[in-house]
Amino acid sequence: MLEVRSIAKRYGDVLALTDLTVDVGERSCLVLLGRNGAGKTTALRCMAGVLAPSAGTVRVDGIDAASEPAAVRARVGLMPELPTSAPSTRWPRTCASAGSTSCSTSSS
Repeated sequence: MLEVRSIAKRYGDVLALTDLTVDVGERSCLVLLGRNGAGKTTALRCMAGVLAPSAGTVRVDGIDAASEPAAVRARVGLMPELPTSAPSTRWPRTCASAGSTSCSTSSS
C-alpha cells in the first residue's frame, strides 16, 4: 500500500512538485499523466524512495520513505522510461530487456 501526503519537491528556486496526496491500495495501479515538466518523474522517484521530498511524507507498506529509503526501494520497482526499441518489438521482449520478471499482454 502506498500513502503519499502533501509531498513537494524543490530544486533551488524551482518548485517541481507541490502538494501531491494519493493513496494506492493493494492490487491497485497508479497512472500519472501530464505534460513534460509537470513533476511525474519527480513524484515517482519520491514515491520509490529514490529521491527525498522537500516536504510531506511517503509510506510504502507502512514504511516511511524518508527514514528507511532502502527498505522502500526493496519493495518498489521503478521503471519510468522504457528503452527505445524498434516498432516491431513486442512488449514481452521489451519488458524482458528492461529486467522485468513478469509481463503479460493480449494479442490483437
